[in-house]
Amino acid sequence: MPGESPRTNEGCCDGQQAVSSPSSEFITVELTAEHRVADFRCARDLEAVKYLVDEVPDFIGRRYGSVFVFPSRDGSGRIDGYYHLVGSSLKRGDAQNSDQKHMPRGAPAPVHTIAYIAKDDRALRGLGAALVVDAARRARAFYPPTWGMTLYANNRPLIRFYEGLGFKVCRSIRQEIAAAEGLQGEGPFLMYAPYETLIVEDAETDTDDSAIDEAGASSVAPTRLHRWLRRFGLIRSSESQP
Repeated sequence: MPGESPRTNEGCCDGQQAVSSPSSEFITVELTAEHRVADFRCARDLEAVKYLVDEVPDFIGRRYGSVFVFPSRDGSGRIDGYYHLVGSSLKRGDAQNSDQKHMPRGAPAPVHTIAYIAKDDRALRGLGAALVVDAARRARAFYPPTWGMTLYANNRPLIRFYEGLGFKVCRSIRQEIAAAEGLQGEGPFLMYAPYETLIVEDAETDTDDSAIDEAGASSVAPTRLHRWLRRFGLIRSSESQP
């Protein structure tokens, strides 16, 4: 907030240069003291606010991953969305059979995990999907390389949403879900995806804005996802390609 000096900004970005705008490859920038952490709003997930305000500074201070934010386009420093990216691993036995054949035996697959992801109540529709794709692009560009990504879903609607983006529920957890009819509000449940299912290339088709409705979607249609990603500059429409 103007005039405030939120304690959440103190110490989490010491020694880093503030980045005022995203690069051409990514829509997010690393969290710095310029960003108005205390102004973040998420009525559907108050834990997302608490996480950003109270827990992120400690995690970053201990070098537990990095937090990337999508800054508001009005230049105010407000955060429209964020994700916390950390290094992790995925046991081979947790992957589904179709993916296990691409994983070496006897060693877990190195992955990046989205420890937390959220968007502000004032953000445009589609930002959640765009943040996941942005995180995948960042993670794939890191060295040493990793195999894919994991994240957590708290309920079935969120599981279906992430499935529409290319994620799969881990085998052991999938069995738990199948045995628990009517599962709601329980979890979190670990999901994973190889990078090739998450890195969306330039779209060949287009849809109008009336087709975009993130709320309550059971899955993400390809044209809808393309439209969201074009909205945030992550892919180009066929008309803009050389």
